[in-house]
Amino acid sequence: HNSGQTWEKSTDLPDFSGKTTLEFYRSDPNIIYASVADSAYGMGLYRSVKFGSRWEWLHKRDVPEKQGWFSHWVSVHPLDSSRVIHAGVALYNTRNGGRELGTPATNVHVDHHCFVHDLASPDILYIGCDGGVYKTDDFSNRFTNIGYGLQTSQFYNGFSSSIWDSTLAIGGLQDNNTAIFRGTKDWQTALP
Repeated sequence: HNSGQTWEKSTDLPDFSGKTTLEFYRSDPNIIYASVADSAYGMGLYRSVKFGSRWEWLHKRDVPEKQGWFSHWVSVHPLDSSRVIHAGVALYNTRNGGRELGTPATNVHVDHHCFVHDLASPDILYIGCDGGVYKTDDFSNRFTNIGYGLQTSQFYNGFSSSIWDSTLAIGGLQDNNTAIFRGTKDWQTALP
């Protein structure tokens, strides 16, 4: 509580070699959620109600699924701390504060990297994943892909453009097959 001038090591969180992502509950910043992972596997979801001085283990599901060093986060509903989304390879929604995650969302692409709350509407959450940008209107497992027309795909090395036709190009995408450009914004998807 002194703007980071002094630090204390937490003894309630496990040692880890990956990353930990934090989400503060907007209505009470003493409540903090932490998604903890080592360099490969997820080590669970933790919650503090004492501004990080003590932590409670909520679940130990491997949400990052071997991607603990980059692909996981936790989000808490701004007005209801029992509503939590924990994302990694898959995305899970819970209404019990993160203790049990249940079934993963099926209408959203995998490999979740970021999220942002809509400050005007607490039920709206935007997420970024390997499939682009998605939105939920009710802070649930129901997401809509809103990334159409946005340049969100990551091409692997080897993207090629035709030397004879400026409207023809092809490239392999990160977790999204192969894409062929034929001069319109509707790229053709081809199997690998």
